[in-house]
Amino acid sequence: MNLDRDELLPSQLAALGRILRKSGLSATDFEWRDSDHDFAGYVPVPALVHKPTDSFFAIATDFEASGFDSIRKSGRRVCLSPGKEEGEEVHRRVDWRDVEARFQEWLTYLRRELAAPDFWEAVVSIDEMPVAGKRAEEPFTPAEQRVIEQRFDAMDRHLDEIKELTEDQTEYVRAEFIELRQQLSRMKRGQWSKFFLGTIANLALRHIPISVLREILDFVKGVLHVLTQGPLLPPLL
Repeated sequence: MNLDRDELLPSQLAALGRILRKSGLSATDFEWRDSDHDFAGYVPVPALVHKPTDSFFAIATDFEASGFDSIRKSGRRVCLSPGKEEGEEVHRRVDWRDVEARFQEWLTYLRRELAAPDFWEAVVSIDEMPVAGKRAEEPFTPAEQRVIEQRFDAMDRHLDEIKELTEDQTEYVRAEFIELRQQLSRMKRGQWSKFFLGTIANLALRHIPISVLREILDFVKGVLHVLTQGPLLPPLL
């Protein structure tokens, strides 16, 4: 790979390496390659590739018009796959500090996608739980409703402690929980558990971090234990 072409300094490569090591991902799963992606005009540029998935972070020199018939260099251009909400994401005219910030974001998105299959397998496993067997068509008893409400209270308090959530995301999750609580006395056990899983899937589509969704899944399992196992579980502290 011709790194000289895009003027990546050894110190810059070392800085990206340090960020990668702190990410918790295995450095042996990555390698530098030449990429002739269209974001750089099909000119080969250096890209760090995650070999198991072919996800990549590519860096190119950016340019801007300077006069009628000339161009000049204007920082860097980066392309990351996966992006925050799309398969690919391009950022133009960024300085090196921004390159490092985008690189760190890319590693976060990559970890999210790597964790996603396990997350959905967990959702499927919950969906396959026997929801109270023959009692699936019965409503919750008042005692069960109180226990589940107490668990919601505990999870609601915990939401404010989760640093990965933005303020808007926290309020969205809280609003979804309010709807679930309102349906406790209206839906039968089987209906409510399906509604619960639909809510989790909806949160995933809203790009709630996988780590947070895993916590919510643990909460889901605790609640469904009330439905499937008994006796009533004590409320969370």
